[in-house]
Amino acid sequence: MGKKLKLTIIFSLIILFIVLYYSMSFSNQLVIRRTIFFNGFPISAITADIQNEPESQDKTYGDCFVIHNPEVSNGSEKSVPGVCMKKNRFGFYYDVTIGVH
Repeated sequence: MGKKLKLTIIFSLIILFIVLYYSMSFSNQLVIRRTIFFNGFPISAITADIQNEPESQDKTYGDCFVIHNPEVSNGSEKSVPGVCMKKNRFGFYYDVTIGVH
């Protein structure tokens, strides 16, 4: 395998990861699942029951969703009891904050 082919594969994987990351920023449920996944709960990210409506709305933190899953919100250092997020003018959710405010 040549050096050019290796660089092409690495570059393609980076582009794929970026596209997948931003494509998961349009839906609040996908943002919550992505947050759960990247905090070390891959199975729970797929199987967790995510609510459709926010638990609360705050000017500072945006829409806040509580996660009712004991595996994910277990009180440990990596637990995700809830996720707050804002939406920008392009329709992306951003400024994701872990914890319920």
